Amino acid sequence: MLVRRVYFSVLFGLAALALAACGSRSALPPRSIAVELTEFTITPTVYSAQTGEPLTFVVTNQGVLDHNVTILNPSGKELAHVEVKSGQAARFDFHPSAPGGLQIICSIDGHYKAGMSAQLMVNDLPAVAQAPSGR
Repeated sequence: MLVRRVYFSVLFGLAALALAACGSRSALPPRSIAVELTEFTITPTVYSAQTGEPLTFVVTNQGVLDHNVTILNPSGKELAHVEVKSGQAARFDFHPSAPGGLQIICSIDGHYKAGMSAQLMVNDLPAVAQAPSGR
């Protein structure tokens, strides 16, 4: 009986710890990601994030043409979009929901083909804790 109580206490403690760790991740303030646009580049060309991590993209257009930032999933579906006029800046929030590579492009006609693209690599969060097996 005592062994069973200790086992369930440990199991409950681990579950509470795992839930607290998960909850604290979403309570974090967004991480700021700086993006610079020019003719015809997005700098830097590779970004990284964790699944569920709150991000705030801060986009500055240093070019003479208007541009935008569009985030696409692997099948080409638009997940986020912001227009940025020449010499201006814009911000938008984004929460990657699944691991994998996302494409960041300028979707104005001809800009992507001229080289305005980058990658956002989304990594899965590591497991926080695993409950002991019942053996």
